[in-house]
Amino acid sequence: MLASVLKDRLVGGIVLPSELNQPVGKPWEVHATIRISAPGAIESVILDHPLESAALNRQIVQLLNDLRVKPGQAAEVSIELYSPVADHGEEATP
Repeated sequence: MLASVLKDRLVGGIVLPSELNQPVGKPWEVHATIRISAPGAIESVILDHPLESAALNRQIVQLLNDLRVKPGQAAEVSIELYSPVADHGEEATP
């Protein structure tokens, strides 16, 4: 889910890299806060509730830091990202 401020200013949308766009045994969701400067630079990304996987957290922070945003008013916005649907062909990890 995107905050309307980010949705209106985002250039090119959000495309999960292949490492984050794989079927998973245990679905994940991330809530983050992004600070955007008036010129459109991502100033900071804070994961509100980091995942257990440090590697996955790093990939998500990198994805969000790489967003392209149009200039506008400086803002602090919330974003939610979700994993692809769990792979039901394998047993999910509790």
